Amino acid sequence: MLRILAFVGLLASASAAFAQSVYKCSAGGKVTYASAPCDGASVTAIAAPSTPQPDPQAARQFAHEKALLAALEKDRAGRDAREQRAAAKAEQAAAIRSRRCAKVALQKRWADENASRAAGFDKETLKRKAQRMGDAVALECPG
Repeated sequence: MLRILAFVGLLASASAAFAQSVYKCSAGGKVTYASAPCDGASVTAIAAPSTPQPDPQAARQFAHEKALLAALEKDRAGRDAREQRAAAKAEQAAAIRSRRCAKVALQKRWADENASRAAGFDKETLKRKAQRMGDAVALECPG
């Protein structure tokens, strides 16, 4: 959009430059051109060519391209917003998985400590519980 505005500004300044008068000055056998009449020389005003009328087809094309640009920018903004929401959702899911993994790993460590301290019949039960917690860690913490 900024590029289009710069182009329109350039066209406006170019048309203003053509509207200025140009003078042909002849002095001492030399011919010079100036934007102001020369002093003490033969001066001829040169008519600047008139600027062509704007092409209606070009105006329609410009309006069409401007509308197309607006539609593309709107689509891009929507796509960017969707991508940001998806990234935030993925980040939140990763944080939840990380917390779950840490929780299960802590429970496994506690189960191992309990199994190592136990004696008798409880020792086998607690070892089995620690082994199952190890399976849970493997499931919750892949890699």
